[in-house]
Amino acid sequence: MNTLILEEQQTTPDKLWKLSARQQQHIKSVLKANAGQTLHVTLLNGAMGSAQLVEKDGQCFLEKLQLTQQAPAPLPVDLRLAMPRPQMLKRILQTVACFGIKNLHLIQSNRVEKSYWQSPSATDEAIREQLILGLEQEKASHLPTVHK
Repeated sequence: MNTLILEEQQTTPDKLWKLSARQQQHIKSVLKANAGQTLHVTLLNGAMGSAQLVEKDGQCFLEKLQLTQQAPAPLPVDLRLAMPRPQMLKRILQTVACFGIKNLHLIQSNRVEKSYWQSPSATDEAIREQLILGLEQEKASHLPTVHK
């Protein structure tokens, strides 16, 4: 994770940004960041900048959010792809987000097993999660649109 992707619903009434359990675990175990450190953040589909890490009641929050840079615009590319196997779908979604592709169209072809469409990794929630993982690696902010 090279940047923390923040979403509007993560704000709290006292102007803090509540981090997800996955983000908190990554900050503590991988980044080994402590309260007071400045971290790179990106607002989903928005600008990029930094924020300061604070701890409150054993939970990590961000404060002093400063969004000073515009995120790179997504590439005007539409990728059409036959639905891959579920394990490959996860990797492909992350790569699509890293490359900054604007639209991904997953299509049915003769050789695609119909069961791939019912896979847990093909749900809207799972697809969004993998796209965000890709954005975090690339320090990008624009979520690709996936058409199924």
